[in-house]
Amino acid sequence: MTRNEIQDVRMRKYFIDAAKELIKGEGVVVVSTRNVAERSGYSYATIYNYFKDVRDLIFACIEDFQQECIDYIDEQTKGIKNSRKKIISITNAYIKFFCMYPGIFELFFLEKPKVISTRKSSIESIYTFFDEILEDNLVSFTNDMKLNPKEVEIISQTFKLAVHGELLFFMNRRNNETLESIIKRIDDIFNFLIK
Repeated sequence: MTRNEIQDVRMRKYFIDAAKELIKGEGVVVVSTRNVAERSGYSYATIYNYFKDVRDLIFACIEDFQQECIDYIDEQTKGIKNSRKKIISITNAYIKFFCMYPGIFELFFLEKPKVISTRKSSIESIYTFFDEILEDNLVSFTNDMKLNPKEVEIISQTFKLAVHGELLFFMNRRNNETLESIIKRIDDIFNFLIK
């Protein structure tokens, strides 16, 4: 990499990190070029040298948050070999990650797509994120159970909707449950779907 390329990567990271701090602390609603610039210590006009607009910056944050989530899941599920247990452990870690960071949850699941990005692929990456995290383990598990592709599709989509529905209600405090009770119910749903 040339010196200029290294500088570009470094500058992009400053702005992404500043935006991520804002999202984690206060939510996506406070992410503006001026707020990000103030947090990063640079002029807001400089942001436009590295990002097309604030949505482009927000999408870069989404990619970073997805990697943070994957890293958290990997740490929480290290050493688990059994594919059934691994699916449950991955799901539990996924839920805990979003509960730790309500601003990230809001960005991924509550924000209108036009705020996040104008590219369809950006929104698709959020929609398919949970599927991608589970994919290898789900394929291994369903192969062991000798399920046909249609059954696998129905089980995975039903489970995905259940996980995100429970997470949505919990994060919006529509019930007085604890995180542990939500995780237990998700475990029960998965066990019901694959019996």
